[in-house]
Amino acid sequence: MGPIIMGLSVVLGEIIVYKTVLQVQEVVFGFFTMFFLMGSAFVVNDLLDIEIDRINAPHKPLITGEMSEKSAIYYSIAS
Repeated sequence: MGPIIMGLSVVLGEIIVYKTVLQVQEVVFGFFTMFFLMGSAFVVNDLLDIEIDRINAPHKPLITGEMSEKSAIYYSIAS
C-alpha cells in the first residue's frame, strides 16, 4: 500500500506545483518512479532487518521462505 500512496503523492505534488492539467506521460512517469523506488526500499529494509523480523514479524515472506534472499536482492535491483 505504501508504494501506491507515495506514487499518488508525487502526482498530487505535480498538480500543486504546475497548477495545470498534466499530460498523461508526466503523471505515469511520476507515479511509477516513486512506486518502484518505494518498493525497492521496502525490500532492502526487509533484507537488512531479517534477524529482527524473525522475532517481530515471522509472517513476512523472507522469514517464511516464500521468497529467498537472493530473489529479494534481484527484485530490489530490478525495481
